[in-house]
Amino acid sequence: MVTFIRTSLAMTFLGGLLLLAGVAAFGQATFTNIHNFASSEGAAPYDAFIIGSDGNFYGAASSNGAHGSGAIIKATLSGAVTTLYSFSTATVQGPLLINSDGDLPWGALVEGSDGDFYGTCYVGGANGTGTIFKVTPSGTLTVLHTFSALDSSNHNADGARPVAGLAIGADGNFYGITTAGGTNGFGAFYKITSGGQFTTLHSLLGTEGVEASGIITGSDGNFYVTCPNGGANVTLGSVLQITPAGAVTVLHSFAGAPSDASGPENALIEGSDGNFYDTSVSGGVNNKGTVFKITPGGTVTILHAFNGTDGYWPNSSLVQATDGNFYGTVEYGGTSGNGTLFKITPGGTFTLLYNFSAFASGQKNSDGAYPFAGMVEGSDYNLYGTTSAGGQNGLGTLFQLNVHLIPPPTLSGLHPGSVNAAGPAFTLIVKGAAFLDTSSVNWIEGASTTPLSTTFVSATQLKAAVPASLIASPKKVQISVTTPSAGTSNLKPFKVKLTTLKLTGVQLSRDSTTGDISATLSIKNVGYLSAANASLTKSTLGPKLSPVATTTSLPISLGSIAAGATVTVTLTYPGSAGTSGEVAYLKANTRFTGGASGLSFKVTLP
Repeated sequence: MVTFIRTSLAMTFLGGLLLLAGVAAFGQATFTNIHNFASSEGAAPYDAFIIGSDGNFYGAASSNGAHGSGAIIKATLSGAVTTLYSFSTATVQGPLLINSDGDLPWGALVEGSDGDFYGTCYVGGANGTGTIFKVTPSGTLTVLHTFSALDSSNHNADGARPVAGLAIGADGNFYGITTAGGTNGFGAFYKITSGGQFTTLHSLLGTEGVEASGIITGSDGNFYVTCPNGGANVTLGSVLQITPAGAVTVLHSFAGAPSDASGPENALIEGSDGNFYDTSVSGGVNNKGTVFKITPGGTVTILHAFNGTDGYWPNSSLVQATDGNFYGTVEYGGTSGNGTLFKITPGGTFTLLYNFSAFASGQKNSDGAYPFAGMVEGSDYNLYGTTSAGGQNGLGTLFQLNVHLIPPPTLSGLHPGSVNAAGPAFTLIVKGAAFLDTSSVNWIEGASTTPLSTTFVSATQLKAAVPASLIASPKKVQISVTTPSAGTSNLKPFKVKLTTLKLTGVQLSRDSTTGDISATLSIKNVGYLSAANASLTKSTLGPKLSPVATTTSLPISLGSIAAGATVTVTLTYPGSAGTSGEVAYLKANTRFTGGASGLSFKVTLP
């Protein structure tokens, strides 16, 4: 049975300690070992980590941990690992491993709408047939369901030994599928609520599929399941579509080498084109595994057949990255036999990105070996993955693969959009997209570029400290953002104005005979430099959409207004500006040597 082959192989490769974390460039990628797993942390994740809503990685380590039964771990982008929960010690009772919470956690975690993480254990629990659990970000674990005992024919009501993990349905509940049990002994499709209410929806038939290894929610609301065994060809596997009610359609039964895939041991992913993509551990012209595409209607296309030198036995899910290409891991093969990393386009163009190194001693090396799980794209646009062996402790590694996915930053807005010259230092808020914590805001004057001290707020906002020395005099400059290895954004104009005149007060009166309105305007220089030869050139009063112009002859000289000084000027407007008690807007334009200001004030008409 494929499931037990995977388990025994993975367990065989566990053991022992790497050398220093290293960086290696290969092809179009740069590989960095950012953490060597230790026994107390947990080791050998069987499925890719997920990115939590807090930006950290969360995943299930299938073995080790404090009690040897696996663990739930959190990791940062820099490689700092925290063990959130270690599953309890299991006791051997005949062929079973028994404990209170589960053993051998298998399948990728999913984050619920409550912020907790949900997953499954392959064995353990009170009956040795596995569990479903949830764990909080702080590490409190609750067992939601313990699968029931199997009878002598491996049958039960609810299924047993899940490896596929969980998928979230459109109704917010969790759906999963097991490798064994159910009324037919081939596994069961089920639903479970966040509170632990469990419902068996379908017991698999062998002609449908056996040992279901992956489940995802499609964009159509149905679930798509991969089975490495079973189907019409008995041992070659299948892809199933299952409705939320449990109705099963066999989309494809694999035929195997040389023209088809066989043995898909992981979950499909739905590509941006609406098709599904995956790997298989066997099949293809060399019978060493494939990358394949399957349409929602069940048509399969082999995109790549592995040949050994580029790896063999790919048993992890793919990830579609920002660039639209797919990236994956191959557990064995390559130049050392310890596995490879690759890229493949939706059209099937394959690129080998990295070969894991040979063991230096025992099962220790500098970078890791046997990448059992797939990769995930981090918030920094790098790919991250794990190995099940190798590294400093022989227990696997957490690695970063930089394949230059980082898009150039884009700049959409600045706040403020201008400042007055000769003022104090200030903080410029920069808005846009694809910002990283390495992004830097640039102040550009002609051919001179000054990087500003930049604080990362989010992928859409940065804060930049602008010193007073850069705004000592009036000027027009440009602002951009640069991210190393990604490029520089578009430019946004920024103005350092000579000064600003502001309308700080208006006194109104109405002539009782003519109805004309008189307004005395208080105009203040709120900047730091003098406004020489100032004049008022235009003014209106009335509703926003239909104001009337002043009847006073313009322009009116305001003289030179020193910084901080206020001048007054009186204007007359026709009574048609509005009736008594109406809200109106008084607007005026001013000019001075080196600049201009628009004035506005909301008033109630006398």
